[in-house]
Amino acid sequence: MTTSDVETVVFPKIWHALGWIVAYFVLQIFVTIATTVIAAGGDIGLLASLSGGLDKAGKAASAVVAVGGIWGLVLSGALTVGLVLLHLQKPGRKEAIGLFAPSALPIARTLGIAVLLLALAYAFNWLYSTYVVPGVELQADVKKLLAAVPRTPFNMVVLFLAAAVIAPLVEEILFRGYLQTSLKSRLGGTGAILVAAFLFALVHMQPLAMPGLFALGAAFGYIYEKTGSLKTNILLHVANNALAVAFM
Repeated sequence: MTTSDVETVVFPKIWHALGWIVAYFVLQIFVTIATTVIAAGGDIGLLASLSGGLDKAGKAASAVVAVGGIWGLVLSGALTVGLVLLHLQKPGRKEAIGLFAPSALPIARTLGIAVLLLALAYAFNWLYSTYVVPGVELQADVKKLLAAVPRTPFNMVVLFLAAAVIAPLVEEILFRGYLQTSLKSRLGGTGAILVAAFLFALVHMQPLAMPGLFALGAAFGYIYEKTGSLKTNILLHVANNALAVAFM
Protein backbone atom coordinates (compact mmCIF):
# COMPACT_ATOMS: atom_id res chain seq x y z
CA MET A 1 0.00 0.00 0.00
CA THR A 2 1.44 3.35 -1.04
CA THR A 3 1.42 6.56 0.95
CA SER A 4 -1.41 7.97 -1.17
CA ASP A 5 -3.44 4.78 -0.61
CA VAL A 6 -3.09 5.17 3.14
CA GLU A 7 -4.12 8.82 2.88
CA THR A 8 -7.16 7.86 0.84
CA VAL A 9 -8.28 5.36 3.51
CA VAL A 10 -7.93 7.66 6.54
CA PHE A 11 -9.07 10.94 5.02
CA PRO A 12 -11.13 12.78 6.01
CA LYS A 13 -11.22 12.20 9.76
CA ILE A 14 -14.20 13.33 11.82
CA TRP A 15 -12.15 16.03 13.54
CA HIS A 16 -11.12 17.31 10.10
CA ALA A 17 -14.78 17.71 9.15
CA LEU A 18 -16.01 19.25 12.40
CA GLY A 19 -13.00 21.55 12.60
CA TRP A 20 -13.59 22.92 9.13
CA ILE A 21 -17.31 23.42 9.78
CA VAL A 22 -16.67 25.35 13.02
CA ALA A 23 -13.87 27.36 11.37
CA TYR A 24 -16.14 28.30 8.46
CA PHE A 25 -18.91 29.68 10.67
CA VAL A 26 -16.50 31.51 12.97
CA LEU A 27 -14.81 33.03 9.91
CA GLN A 28 -18.22 33.99 8.52
CA ILE A 29 -19.10 35.85 11.73
CA PHE A 30 -15.87 37.86 11.83
CA VAL A 31 -15.83 38.64 8.10
CA THR A 32 -19.50 39.69 8.18
CA ILE A 33 -18.84 42.03 11.12
CA ALA A 34 -15.90 43.53 9.22
CA THR A 35 -17.80 43.96 5.94
CA THR A 36 -20.77 45.48 7.78
CA VAL A 37 -18.56 48.04 9.51
CA ILE A 38 -16.92 48.83 6.16
CA ALA A 39 -20.33 49.15 4.48
CA ALA A 40 -21.31 51.60 7.24
CA GLY A 41 -18.19 53.64 6.53
CA GLY A 42 -17.01 52.97 10.06
CA ASP A 43 -20.10 54.72 11.44
CA ILE A 44 -21.04 52.51 14.41
CA GLY A 45 -23.72 55.05 15.31
CA LEU A 46 -25.52 54.25 12.06
CA LEU A 47 -25.67 50.56 12.99
CA ALA A 48 -27.13 51.54 16.35
CA SER A 49 -30.05 53.02 14.40
CA LEU A 50 -31.33 49.49 13.78
CA SER A 51 -33.42 49.97 16.92
CA GLY A 52 -35.27 52.67 15.01
CA GLY A 53 -37.23 50.01 13.15
CA LEU A 54 -39.04 51.40 10.12
CA ASP A 55 -37.94 55.03 10.44
CA LYS A 56 -35.51 56.44 7.91
CA ALA A 57 -32.38 55.76 10.00
CA GLY A 58 -33.56 52.25 10.83
CA LYS A 59 -34.09 51.40 7.16
CA ALA A 60 -30.67 52.80 6.25
CA ALA A 61 -29.04 50.70 8.96
CA SER A 62 -30.92 47.58 7.80
CA ALA A 63 -29.69 48.14 4.25
CA VAL A 64 -26.09 48.51 5.46
CA VAL A 65 -26.34 45.32 7.52
CA ALA A 66 -27.82 43.47 4.52
CA VAL A 67 -25.03 44.61 2.21
CA GLY A 68 -22.42 43.70 4.82
CA GLY A 69 -24.13 40.34 5.26
CA ILE A 70 -24.05 39.34 1.61
CA TRP A 71 -20.43 40.43 1.24
CA GLY A 72 -19.60 38.53 4.42
CA LEU A 73 -21.12 35.38 2.92
CA VAL A 74 -19.26 35.79 -0.37
CA LEU A 75 -15.84 36.59 1.11
CA SER A 76 -15.93 34.04 3.94
CA GLY A 77 -17.19 31.36 1.55
CA ALA A 78 -14.59 32.14 -1.10
CA LEU A 79 -11.81 32.15 1.50
CA THR A 80 -13.03 28.84 2.92
CA VAL A 81 -13.14 27.22 -0.52
CA GLY A 82 -9.62 28.45 -1.25
CA LEU A 83 -8.27 27.09 2.04
CA VAL A 84 -10.07 23.77 1.57
CA LEU A 85 -8.62 23.37 -1.92
CA LEU A 86 -5.16 23.89 -0.44
CA HIS A 87 -6.00 21.28 2.21
CA LEU A 88 -6.99 18.86 -0.55
CA GLN A 89 -3.69 19.16 -2.42
CA LYS A 90 -2.17 16.17 -0.63
CA PRO A 91 -2.34 13.06 -2.88
CA GLY A 92 -5.52 11.01 -2.54
CA ARG A 93 -7.62 13.60 -0.72
CA LYS A 94 -9.67 14.86 -3.68
CA GLU A 95 -10.31 11.26 -4.69
CA ALA A 96 -11.36 10.32 -1.14
CA ILE A 97 -14.30 12.73 -1.25
CA GLY A 98 -15.03 12.33 -4.97
CA LEU A 99 -14.48 16.04 -5.61
CA PHE A 100 -14.09 15.76 -9.37
CA ALA A 101 -15.42 12.22 -9.83
CA PRO A 102 -18.25 11.63 -12.30
CA SER A 103 -21.41 10.01 -11.01
CA ALA A 104 -21.16 6.24 -10.51
CA LEU A 105 -24.63 6.02 -12.07
CA PRO A 106 -25.75 6.79 -15.62
CA ILE A 107 -26.71 10.43 -16.15
CA ALA A 108 -30.40 9.65 -16.63
CA ARG A 109 -30.57 7.63 -13.42
CA THR A 110 -28.61 10.26 -11.51
CA LEU A 111 -31.02 12.99 -12.60
CA GLY A 112 -34.01 10.76 -11.93
CA ILE A 113 -32.92 10.03 -8.36
CA ALA A 114 -32.05 13.68 -7.76
CA VAL A 115 -35.38 15.00 -9.05
CA LEU A 116 -37.35 12.37 -7.10
CA LEU A 117 -35.56 12.94 -3.79
CA LEU A 118 -35.58 16.74 -3.99
CA ALA A 119 -39.27 16.67 -4.97
CA LEU A 120 -40.00 14.47 -1.94
CA ALA A 121 -38.00 16.82 0.31
CA TYR A 122 -39.95 19.84 -0.93
CA ALA A 123 -43.24 17.98 -0.69
CA PHE A 124 -42.43 17.18 2.94
CA ASN A 125 -41.50 20.80 3.56
CA TRP A 126 -44.77 21.98 1.98
CA LEU A 127 -46.80 19.67 4.22
CA TYR A 128 -44.79 20.72 7.27
CA SER A 129 -45.03 24.46 6.52
CA THR A 130 -48.74 24.19 5.70
CA TYR A 131 -50.07 21.96 8.47
CA VAL A 132 -47.46 21.80 11.24
CA VAL A 133 -45.77 25.22 11.38
CA PRO A 134 -47.66 27.40 8.89
CA GLY A 135 -45.51 29.87 6.98
CA VAL A 136 -42.05 28.58 7.95
CA GLU A 137 -39.53 28.91 5.08
CA LEU A 138 -36.25 27.18 4.22
CA GLN A 139 -34.76 30.35 2.74
CA ALA A 140 -35.95 32.78 5.42
CA ASP A 141 -32.49 34.36 5.89
CA VAL A 142 -32.04 34.95 2.16
CA LYS A 143 -35.53 36.43 1.95
CA LYS A 144 -34.69 38.89 4.75
CA LEU A 145 -31.51 39.95 2.95
CA LEU A 146 -33.44 40.34 -0.30
CA ALA A 147 -36.01 42.53 1.43
CA ALA A 148 -33.42 44.77 3.11
CA VAL A 149 -30.66 45.15 0.53
CA PRO A 150 -30.95 48.08 -1.93
CA ARG A 151 -32.27 46.69 -5.23
CA THR A 152 -29.35 47.61 -7.46
CA PRO A 153 -28.24 45.19 -10.20
CA PHE A 154 -24.83 44.85 -8.53
CA ASN A 155 -26.35 43.97 -5.15
CA MET A 156 -28.66 41.43 -6.76
CA VAL A 157 -25.72 39.76 -8.51
CA VAL A 158 -23.73 39.60 -5.27
CA LEU A 159 -26.73 38.20 -3.38
CA PHE A 160 -27.28 35.58 -6.07
CA LEU A 161 -23.58 34.66 -5.96
CA ALA A 162 -23.68 34.32 -2.17
CA ALA A 163 -26.88 32.26 -1.90
CA ALA A 164 -26.86 30.26 -5.13
CA VAL A 165 -23.16 29.56 -5.72
CA ILE A 166 -20.90 30.13 -2.70
CA ALA A 167 -23.22 28.70 -0.02
CA PRO A 168 -23.98 25.38 -1.78
CA LEU A 169 -20.34 24.96 -2.79
CA VAL A 170 -19.12 25.31 0.80
CA GLU A 171 -21.98 23.25 2.26
CA GLU A 172 -21.46 20.31 -0.09
CA ILE A 173 -17.71 20.19 0.48
CA LEU A 174 -17.99 20.43 4.27
CA PHE A 175 -21.17 18.49 5.05
CA ARG A 176 -21.14 15.83 2.35
CA GLY A 177 -17.52 15.63 1.21
CA TYR A 178 -15.92 15.95 4.63
CA LEU A 179 -18.49 15.16 7.32
CA GLN A 180 -20.57 12.45 5.67
CA THR A 181 -17.50 10.70 4.30
CA SER A 182 -15.76 10.75 7.69
CA LEU A 183 -18.86 9.39 9.48
CA LYS A 184 -19.47 6.56 7.02
CA SER A 185 -16.65 4.35 8.34
CA ARG A 186 -18.20 4.45 11.84
CA LEU A 187 -21.92 4.73 11.22
CA GLY A 188 -22.38 3.19 7.80
CA GLY A 189 -23.97 4.94 4.83
CA THR A 190 -27.42 5.54 6.31
CA GLY A 191 -26.12 6.70 9.69
CA ALA A 192 -23.67 9.08 8.06
CA ILE A 193 -26.41 10.58 5.87
CA LEU A 194 -28.73 11.15 8.84
CA VAL A 195 -26.13 12.66 11.18
CA ALA A 196 -24.69 14.93 8.47
CA ALA A 197 -28.22 16.03 7.50
CA PHE A 198 -29.05 16.80 11.15
CA LEU A 199 -25.94 18.95 11.60
CA PHE A 200 -26.61 20.61 8.22
CA ALA A 201 -30.07 21.61 9.49
CA LEU A 202 -28.78 22.61 12.93
CA VAL A 203 -26.13 25.08 11.75
CA HIS A 204 -28.70 27.07 9.76
CA MET A 205 -30.00 28.25 13.17
CA GLN A 206 -33.65 28.20 12.10
CA PRO A 207 -35.25 25.90 14.72
CA LEU A 208 -38.72 25.87 13.20
CA ALA A 209 -37.33 25.09 9.73
CA MET A 210 -35.07 22.26 10.91
CA PRO A 211 -37.31 19.37 9.71
CA GLY A 212 -37.43 20.80 6.20
CA LEU A 213 -33.70 21.51 6.16
CA PHE A 214 -33.04 18.00 7.49
CA ALA A 215 -35.12 16.50 4.66
CA LEU A 216 -33.20 18.55 2.09
CA GLY A 217 -29.85 17.59 3.65
CA ALA A 218 -30.83 13.91 3.71
CA ALA A 219 -31.81 14.09 0.03
CA PHE A 220 -28.42 15.54 -0.94
CA GLY A 221 -26.71 13.02 1.35
CA TYR A 222 -28.43 10.07 -0.34
CA ILE A 223 -27.54 11.42 -3.79
CA TYR A 224 -23.89 11.70 -2.71
CA GLU A 225 -23.92 8.19 -1.26
CA LYS A 226 -25.32 6.71 -4.48
CA THR A 227 -23.26 8.68 -7.00
CA GLY A 228 -19.97 9.03 -5.09
CA SER A 229 -19.59 12.34 -6.89
CA LEU A 230 -19.25 15.57 -4.94
CA LYS A 231 -19.14 17.46 -8.23
CA THR A 232 -22.63 16.16 -9.04
CA ASN A 233 -23.93 17.21 -5.61
CA ILE A 234 -22.45 20.69 -5.95
CA LEU A 235 -24.09 21.22 -9.35
CA LEU A 236 -27.45 19.97 -8.08
CA HIS A 237 -27.27 22.12 -4.93
CA VAL A 238 -26.33 25.20 -6.98
CA ALA A 239 -29.27 24.56 -9.33
CA ASN A 240 -31.61 24.09 -6.36
CA ASN A 241 -30.55 27.33 -4.66
CA ALA A 242 -30.51 29.29 -7.91
CA LEU A 243 -34.12 28.34 -8.62
CA ALA A 244 -35.14 29.16 -5.04
CA VAL A 245 -33.52 32.62 -5.20
CA ALA A 246 -34.93 33.27 -8.67
CA PHE A 247 -38.48 32.50 -7.51
CA MET A 248 -38.05 34.97 -4.63
